[in-house]
Amino acid sequence: MDFISNLFKKKTTIADWNRIRLTEEKFPSDGSITLLQIPSENGNFNTGWVNKAYKNYAYKAFCPVCCIITIPHSDDDQDIDMMTIEDYFTEQLNKVCVAHIVSRIVTDDGMGIIIYTETFNEVAKKLPEMYESPSRIVEFGSEIKVDEKWKIAKQLLNV
Repeated sequence: MDFISNLFKKKTTIADWNRIRLTEEKFPSDGSITLLQIPSENGNFNTGWVNKAYKNYAYKAFCPVCCIITIPHSDDDQDIDMMTIEDYFTEQLNKVCVAHIVSRIVTDDGMGIIIYTETFNEVAKKLPEMYESPSRIVEFGSEIKVDEKWKIAKQLLNV
């Protein structure tokens, strides 16, 4: 958008968010997946993707909590594909609040997933429940940060 368009752009309101948060409209309709190939320190390439539709997502302010999920490599998890893992986390978190998976990167050490969510407290309760659950599909670590400006994802969204 150019400067003039930004100047007169309608500000998204809480009423707008409440209207769409329980519908599929809460997800960007123009999903724009960009595949990534990033050199690692040992000369291999880390691979992944970022959904660039979130770069100009109008409802970022309503999902200010960044969850960084880390899944270490494990011989036990060889039969589980990455999409299944992504779906597991987004489905579980969407049970307690709106959760947007923005990126996934596979590194020498494992896999990292960046998910932005609506509420800190609900996610802070849900992730330990998921970890302790007998139906947990993978070992994982998590970090939750308030990131109202989506700074953590900014570099990926600008690739």
